[in-house]
Amino acid sequence: MKTLLLILSLLLTVPLMAQTPPYLDENKPLKERVDDALQRMTPAEKETLAQTCFQPYASGVPRLGIPPFVIDTTPNPLFPSVASLLASWNPELFRMLGSYSAEQALYRRIDAIGDAIPPRQGEDPYLVGLMLPPYAEGVRAYGVAVMDDFTPIGAPQPQDERLRRLLELYLQTSMNRQRPLGFVGTGQQLAAARTMAEESVVLLKNDHGILPLQKGASCRIWMVGSHPMEGLRQALEQQGVQADCRDVSFEEATRMAGPGDIVVFTDNCSDRTETGFLQKVPAVLQVGELGAEGADVLANMLVGQGDPSGRLPFAWKGKDEKAPHFALGYGLGYTTFELSNITQSGREIPEEGDILVTVTVTNTGARAGATVVQCYIHDIKTSLPKPDRSLQGFKKVFLQPGEQQDVTFAVNVDSVLFYDADSEAWVAEPGFYTAYIGFAMDDTPLKVRFHLK
Repeated sequence: MKTLLLILSLLLTVPLMAQTPPYLDENKPLKERVDDALQRMTPAEKETLAQTCFQPYASGVPRLGIPPFVIDTTPNPLFPSVASLLASWNPELFRMLGSYSAEQALYRRIDAIGDAIPPRQGEDPYLVGLMLPPYAEGVRAYGVAVMDDFTPIGAPQPQDERLRRLLELYLQTSMNRQRPLGFVGTGQQLAAARTMAEESVVLLKNDHGILPLQKGASCRIWMVGSHPMEGLRQALEQQGVQADCRDVSFEEATRMAGPGDIVVFTDNCSDRTETGFLQKVPAVLQVGELGAEGADVLANMLVGQGDPSGRLPFAWKGKDEKAPHFALGYGLGYTTFELSNITQSGREIPEEGDILVTVTVTNTGARAGATVVQCYIHDIKTSLPKPDRSLQGFKKVFLQPGEQQDVTFAVNVDSVLFYDADSEAWVAEPGFYTAYIGFAMDDTPLKVRFHLK
């Protein structure tokens, strides 16, 4: 009798296993799975799913076991914002941000996250173009999507094409049984948040070496912007500094800040044209949204327990756009650097390949620190309306006192491409160009010339 029951059980199980639909079979190609899911959906189910393509929540198809697809567009409170992290000039931190943000999203059953916002006006497109892809790669590696994956679905397209794109996301995210487990608040996440914040602090002004603050000092700090940094006063007290920290508007800071004060911008300061107070205060920092570790990190920077290594991802132009108060790539630290020994591997850009431009950067100060070596390209004689210089390479370098490192930039046809709005095409004009190497757009002590046939 037991043998008969076993045989019947096996006979019932085999057909069920054989009936696994292709769209649920993770061994099948993605296109085949999507095609199979589409042909199984009723017109009503397609219409419902197509409508949710325009919403931050897609309902799924319960009859077919296709679960909801959830998007979270709220900022992650632990980490610096994407816009703030641009000041780090460190693409690897963006990969780290993507990975840990996805890890938290998985824990919260989120299928797509919306931190990868488009660059704000004024932020350099080349810098943004190199920083955001590692972020997206870090997110997708965990089986989570980014907004860039989801939002094009809402563009005018045939319904089946919209559904196809959405189903691809479902199968790679919410229906992906190989996704790892999620976690929130791990030691690795906290350490990463701190590292990101540390590299995003930009020191814009430090007259008379007022910073770092000495133990026993007292100061007044004006926090300008819409992102108050709670806990800064307490963090400074733990470092032996008495601080009067006030959250104010830009207008209030302009009116009340004076000699001996410190101004900290928690918003993008590039659109501020009234800058009279810059001549009054000795120290100014740009920090943006640094996340949960921000107060402790900033306190450490102010007392010299860390070195500000952030650089402006935009130019603060003020009233006169030809003479910015602070140029793209600008930022100070507590040590000094020099560039020397510039060389180039050739003078003619090949049709395929690079000219390699190499410089030596040296930490000439008494403290360890970081700087960002930057490469800007200038078209000596152009027929197109171009910026005088455009960022085409950068490298963040951490050095001990007296330490040197060679930094190499690859200059090629892509380095001189420029979009011509009239012809609606990318153009590389033949002629002579100059590559400027330095620490900011307006601080480029070294240069080489090269030619494009």
